[in-house]
Amino acid sequence: MINMIPDDILKRLTALESYPCRLRGGEAFCIINPEDCSCGDFKDKIHTIPFDNGEVIAAPNSLLISLKLSFKDELEEFIFERISSHLAQQKSQPLSILKRPVSDDYSITFLVHYDQTRNEENHEKILSFFKDFQRNLAQTLVQGKMVINKFLRSQGSIFFK
Repeated sequence: MINMIPDDILKRLTALESYPCRLRGGEAFCIINPEDCSCGDFKDKIHTIPFDNGEVIAAPNSLLISLKLSFKDELEEFIFERISSHLAQQKSQPLSILKRPVSDDYSITFLVHYDQTRNEENHEKILSFFKDFQRNLAQTLVQGKMVINKFLRSQGSIFFK
């Protein structure tokens, strides 16, 4: 599966700051598409930081955290795709999950921006989410496989009596 996201990466969550866009108004999230960045000075502040099982693209006000996951079989991969799709649709989370990872090399990409971390409660929720992500995902994959296998066995016994 994956190793824990390194602590030095998680510490970057506390360093995010407000970065208003002088051309578009409001916050600039040019990190999602730095090639189309309307704020020339923002583009120079985006840095890529690789780690063992992923990478972080860091800007002053946001982070893209991409993870590489390995699966035991196609069923685990299918279950993960369903989980990831569901999480991407949830707007009530303290962080965002992109519908597609930033590249095919990664399984999932999270977007965390300043507005999501500026109050202590949300900051703690995000840290907790990342710390629990590996354990929760591993449990969910095992449970999902058990449910699917149980269903298949029950259907097999109906058809092959």
